[in-house]
Amino acid sequence: MEEEILRGGFVNSVVRVGDTVRRIPGNCTPTIHRLLAHVRERGVTWVPAPLGYDDRGREILTFIPGDVPHEMPEWVWSEVVLTDAARSLRQWHDATIGFDAAGSTWGLDARDLPEVICHSDFAPYNCVFRDGRLVGLIDFDFCTPGPRLWDIAYTAYRFAKRWPARPRRAAGRSIGTTVSACFARRPRHWAARISRRSWPRWGARSGPLGRPNTSLRQPPHSRPEPSQRPGVPPNHAGLQAARSKVWASSLRSPGPECALTV
Repeated sequence: MEEEILRGGFVNSVVRVGDTVRRIPGNCTPTIHRLLAHVRERGVTWVPAPLGYDDRGREILTFIPGDVPHEMPEWVWSEVVLTDAARSLRQWHDATIGFDAAGSTWGLDARDLPEVICHSDFAPYNCVFRDGRLVGLIDFDFCTPGPRLWDIAYTAYRFAKRWPARPRRAAGRSIGTTVSACFARRPRHWAARISRRSWPRWGARSGPLGRPNTSLRQPPHSRPEPSQRPGVPPNHAGLQAARSKVWASSLRSPGPECALTV
């Protein structure tokens, strides 16, 4: 059967074969396959299903039809997409609870406070869309145990765009307050910590009680700054404050409409 090279694949070469995706496996592939099966059993059917390996030793996953944005078209910044991303992230986190991580191998070191399994790169370029709605999530190379807040901060950084790298203090405070209030028992404490750091590039970098979190490290890849990409919205405090309300309310309620079953 003819193979089609898929765009992306920064870490690994990815090809489509019929209704499946084939990739060269890594050390963490068996763990990721178990994780995908685990979350699918718990209702997160918008991630690929693991189907084992082919005769060339490549892993096999089901293909999710749709669009994976790389140039970031304008519709990526809509409130609908922001809501879908927040609700989908909440669903993912909830479904990973109870995963048996004994003997697991991860693409990144485990982080402090392993509440859930973080995706660690929940961004538009790792999401599948149809008609402007998020219907799938791909690329699990950087999954690792960690706190919800790490993934929340990183995903907000990718979907609730805040550029340049050092945003206006007021907008940073707004996003930090609303997102941290979703799950933290002491929202003011978390909000102050996030605001002081002005949304650092790879999520919340501080550990419990304000101590530096040395377990967090930048993923071993780099991408063009969104300021160099077309379609990046303006860094406007009022706009970001409004988007932060959508983000926070979506995180509080996963909602069945956030993603289609594939």
